[in-house]
Order: sequence, then structure tokens, then C-alpha cells
Amino acid sequence: MFSDGTHKAAQKPLRSNILAAISDMSTHATEDDSILFFFAGHGTRDTKDSYLLTQEFRTAIVAETSIPMNTINEQFHTSDARYRMRFFDACHSGRAGVRGTPPHPDIKKHFLVEGEGWTTLSACKEDQYAHEDVELGHGIFSYCLVKGLSGDAVTAEQEVTLDSLAMYTITKTSEITKERGLPQTPVFDSYHTGALVLATVRAPSPTQIPLALVKVQETAINQLKPSPEKIPQLVADIRSVLQNQPEQQDYIAPSQEEKFAFGNGLVQKIHYWCQEQEGQYRKQLQGVATISVKRLAIQTCPLNLQLAKYIQNSPIKQAVELTLKYRTETVASKSWLTIIPSYSTHEVLDGISEVGGYYESSVMLTIRTQEQLLPVCGIVIAIIPATFGLYLLRYTCSTQLGPGQKEHWDPNTLSVRTLHALPFTDKEGIQALKELQDLFPQLVSFFSESCMARKTYMQSIGASGQSLL
Repeated sequence: MFSDGTHKAAQKPLRSNILAAISDMSTHATEDDSILFFFAGHGTRDTKDSYLLTQEFRTAIVAETSIPMNTINEQFHTSDARYRMRFFDACHSGRAGVRGTPPHPDIKKHFLVEGEGWTTLSACKEDQYAHEDVELGHGIFSYCLVKGLSGDAVTAEQEVTLDSLAMYTITKTSEITKERGLPQTPVFDSYHTGALVLATVRAPSPTQIPLALVKVQETAINQLKPSPEKIPQLVADIRSVLQNQPEQQDYIAPSQEEKFAFGNGLVQKIHYWCQEQEGQYRKQLQGVATISVKRLAIQTCPLNLQLAKYIQNSPIKQAVELTLKYRTETVASKSWLTIIPSYSTHEVLDGISEVGGYYESSVMLTIRTQEQLLPVCGIVIAIIPATFGLYLLRYTCSTQLGPGQKEHWDPNTLSVRTLHALPFTDKEGIQALKELQDLFPQLVSFFSESCMARKTYMQSIGASGQSLL
């Protein structure tokens, strides 16, 4: 047991403690044993894996500071245990942003164990949230799971089996959350034969289990459901939410028309300001490099596909008023069993664009030199409409050397430097322009670093004629 509570048998729920326990449990389990891993907490994912989060979690190094599902799967897969079970009361949908990655990671493969005798019962579908109950101090899924194990999922034989528990937990979690207007459907995947008995019905002594679970056992399901008697409390909750809402009204557009007018005006001001700045830098960079300034639609900006993937995987995906574009791709079957190849089609992300009728949202600065084989660098500033207001987005990118001594935008260089909402109280766009004061020095510095990196690369591949042996 791992918990921050006061239960005497609990260890601290640190990443190293949990991973060590999983390894120890998997290693020492024999073919006569069954093992169970239950996790209640936060979850996230990237295209490589899904992760269970602990106190050490840091967004920039998610794999190194959380519990990767692939690690758990590997431990379970190599274990001699006859049955391996995992119960997860965690969201799969909250994702830590990862740049330049496919938009649809395969969550299912992260949560399944190959081989015989395994099951996974998760709190919600991939695109849902796992909801909690404040009074219980538990997730609703965990509450139903404990109720089922405590006897509510009992069969006619007075046993709680894996199948009866899964059916009970899925049904009751779905019912309670649906009544609350918080749809949540648990997911059950399993490979096993026969009825796996998890519990026989008997009332454990409250002194033998944590108080939090005692509270679950003593709380009936109908006590969690909305009722006329609870209306005053619900109204009080609504009033509290309205009075303490975290959103700042300064960032909410008064109307759709004002949002478009403000956004278009900001892009015009940024474009004009950049042109003025370019005039000053032209003299300083004369004979060294040239900077160009251009207003354009976001779909014509460099690395548009990588930007689309970034937004697709970011918290603002549902909020931005941009259109994710897809194309149909045909793939031939790779099965060696078929003589005549079969083909299937699926939709793949192909970029991002402004919604029809919206203003051109972007201004791009490009810096280059006439010297041969040196990179081109760019900074894109975009004022993106959102469902509530406007976002300021800024990213940098540079080129790589391709065939024929041609420069191509390098997908690996896209780096989002600014992403936040803009206040509508700033009618003149002073805040946005203030954030761009160091824009040109940053571009020159970025270009200088990219040039040095390119020269180092050219030397490493022997472009100066030195021996590579």
C-alpha cells in the first residue's frame, strides 16, 4: 500500500517506491499466485507510452519522473504469476504536450499485457475524465470498485468474481456519473478462462482497513445521487463556483465581431511594428544577412504540419478556432498470409488552417545570408482566435540542408516559445507588442547559433577536407 494518509501499513507513494514494489511483486510471484496493481491518481500520455503520475512528475521529462505503462507491462509480462490484474482510476486524456508527434497514440496497447491470464479495468474511455466525489475523497470509479469487492458485486454463489466485479463497476460508475451530467464509462480488457474469484462475502473489521475505505463501505450508492433534499447544497455549490471562477473576464471577448476586429488589428500592428524594426536592423546587418517581414495565413507558415500536431496534442486543442486538415492515406496489407495484397484507408493529419472567412493570423520574420550552405531561420507570430478570445502564439524554426544544396524547413526545429491568452482590456495591443520588444535580437541570436551548429556539422562530415578516420 502506498498513500499520503496515516494508515500504518502505507509507504510514501514515490515513483521509486512504486516501481521497486512492482518489480519485487512480479519477480517473486509464482505460477500459483495472482497479482493485482491498483492506481488512483492522475495519468497522461505521449506517443511512446502512457504514464501514471507521482509527486516527482515534471512535464519536460515525463518518462523519467512518472511510471511508464510499458515498464509495468514488461514486469508483468515476465512474471510467473498465473494471473495479472491492473485497475486504474486515472484519466488517459490529459496529455503533456510533446512537440512533433503523431496525434493519435495507441492508448490500448499501453494498458494491455501480452500473454495469458491478464486483465485491465480502467476508469474511463480515452477521451473522458475520471471524476471524483469530494465527500468520499475518492474517484467514483474507486468507490464503485470497493463497493463491488465488498459484496455488492456478489454472484449467486456468494462470490465476487472478476467478471461480476467488472460488470458491476462499469454499470454503477456509468449510472452515477450520467445522473450527475459527467459521462464516464469504464473500460474492461481481459484474457482469462473460467471464473476468477476475487472475494467471498464477509464483513471485514473496520480496524483492519483504512478509514477511507470504511467510509466507502458505509455509504450507499443512492446517497451519491442528486435528490431534492440536496438542491440547497447544489445551489450553494453553483454560487460558490460563480463567485470563485478562476477565469479572468479580461480575457473574454465581448462578442465574436469584436474578437475578429481586435485580432485582425493586432496582426496589422505587429506587422507594421516588425517592418519598422526591420528598417533599423537592415543597416546593421548590411553585407551580413537580410531580414524579411511578411504577413500570411497560418497554413502557409513553415512546418505547418508539425504546428498542427503540436496544437492537436496541447491543452488548447478544443479552444482554438483553427481547422485541423486531414488527408486519406492508402496502406497495403503486410500480411504474409495473403497472395493478393489488400489495401485499407485511414485519415492522417495534414496541417492546420484558419477557418473560412477568418483573417490572416500570422506575421513571419525570416533571416538568411547569401553565404552558401548556411541555414535560414524564422520566427512566426500568430494571433489565433479561440472560442473565448485570442491566443498569442510564437514559434521558431530553421532549415536543414537537403539534396541539390537546397534548404528545407527542418521538422525537428519547431519550438513554441509563447502561447497564452491576450486581455481585451489592452485595446492598443501594448502587452503583445511589449512581449515582442526582444524579437529581432532573439532572431539574430537564433540565426547565429544555427550558423555555428551548421558549420560544426559540416566539419563533422569532412566538408573541409580533413580526414574522418
